[in-house]
Amino acid sequence: MDYQDIKQLFDQSSEQLIQLNETVAQLTVALNDLMEENNRLRIRNQDLMALFSQNYHTNTNESGTSTQQLPAENSTDDSISGKARLQTFYDEGIHVCHPYFGSQRYPDEECMFCQGVLDGLE
Repeated sequence: MDYQDIKQLFDQSSEQLIQLNETVAQLTVALNDLMEENNRLRIRNQDLMALFSQNYHTNTNESGTSTQQLPAENSTDDSISGKARLQTFYDEGIHVCHPYFGSQRYPDEECMFCQGVLDGLE
């Protein structure tokens, strides 16, 4: 191999690395978008499930008639479970604050906005 062959091989490798770097950057952006969408959907799903169980949960008694559970019966349990759900999302690395709701937090990152939301629910 002479100098020109080595330089050409080096240039090709350099271009391939640049393309690979661009591909990795695109995949990173796509992955972050999917994670944020997944987080938003998980939160929305849990909210909808709670709303469903709160509003449409029916109990069937022995006579076969059904009665609808009133939302006011479990108002303290709902606030506790709501705070617990938000705390769970926050512990899993998801923002629960208004500016960044549903987006991924960096590992070991603390967010004073999220802490304010969680402290305000006590």
